Amino acid sequence: MQQDEEFGDFKKALTSPVCPHCKAAISAHQVLQPGHCGAEPCFLAHISRGVQAQKDQREQDYIERQNSAKEGKASALATAAFHLNCDTDDLLIAVVPFQNNPVEPLPPAHREAFQQHLEKIIEEAFALGSSALENAEISPNSSAEHSIIDAACSTCQGFCCARGGGENHAFLTVKTILGYLSQNQELLQEDVVAHYMDALPQASVRAACVFQSDQGCTLERTSRAALCNTFYCHDLFAMHDLTKGRSDVRMAIIGVNDDTPAKVSAFSEIAGQICMDPA
Repeated sequence: MQQDEEFGDFKKALTSPVCPHCKAAISAHQVLQPGHCGAEPCFLAHISRGVQAQKDQREQDYIERQNSAKEGKASALATAAFHLNCDTDDLLIAVVPFQNNPVEPLPPAHREAFQQHLEKIIEEAFALGSSALENAEISPNSSAEHSIIDAACSTCQGFCCARGGGENHAFLTVKTILGYLSQNQELLQEDVVAHYMDALPQASVRAACVFQSDQGCTLERTSRAALCNTFYCHDLFAMHDLTKGRSDVRMAIIGVNDDTPAKVSAFSEIAGQICMDPA
């Protein structure tokens, strides 16, 4: 019955179609593409409606992932509440991605490719001279929210780092090097190369950023690309909405891999991050 009604509505839309925004008559073709009359106000309204629909769907997906993670990690959430000295119902529940790819020695080809990229951008940075330091890419100062963001990223274990193609470049650019030089102007070119090469871990996550170890990024925050310090995935934005930007919360952060909750961290300003092993 419902299908018949939906078909009837669709048939009516094709036989007497109107723009959903201004109600002007449109052709059957316009119903299908682009879905409105084509006037600029309707085009903008159509884009806005699409953006809102995506936002609503993303929020709904997040809620479903939260509920699934709560069910899958009920015992761990009770333990998290115990560590944070609160009831389980008082915990804010955040979900983030989770990666647990194997850690292995960095392949020589990746190390060589990274070193070539590194030496190239460092040479270019030095060639620009001290006057270029005003365009330096300075890493942002720490904020009160950084600790909770760090806890979320630690729980995730670098899902975005493992998928960003950083195995040959670590997202470093000439501007990154200029930013580092602006804070270390006494260094020579070979010193900067050594600084980054010495930071490479003995073993890194397979097919991920060269600095991504089993303990997180081995590159100090002030030496990283600005992207690495400022990128927020959709789940971090959702967590920001959940906490309203505050860090004085009691929270359980659940890492989810392919719809399966895999790791839980408890967090509060007083306790810091309490990590629990992946399931």
